[in-house]
Amino acid sequence: MIDITQLAVGVISLIFLLISAYLIPFLKNKINTERWNMLQEIAYIAVHAAEQLGFTGIITDKYKYAYDFVKIEAEKRNIVWDESVIKAAIEAAVNQYLTYDEIEIERE
Repeated sequence: MIDITQLAVGVISLIFLLISAYLIPFLKNKINTERWNMLQEIAYIAVHAAEQLGFTGIITDKYKYAYDFVKIEAEKRNIVWDESVIKAAIEAAVNQYLTYDEIEIERE
């Protein structure tokens, strides 16, 4: 009788190697992309809210309001990033907000 134990162990090891080399990084990247997109959406909402509240005089520090809003909403969704990433998302949202306003002004 032929012993295929070593062959089976080799094939199983190869399968786990491929999973750990390709599938796990792919899934992590996909999850991080989804979380980043969610963080950007939260930041965009926070910037819009901060602009409106700042315009009405309800708040004075728009950045602090936006930062706190993003931090709280991200934590509610189990999205954890360091401070520099949250700042980058807010800056991107501000840039997007300002660009949108410029487009609207040009149309009028």
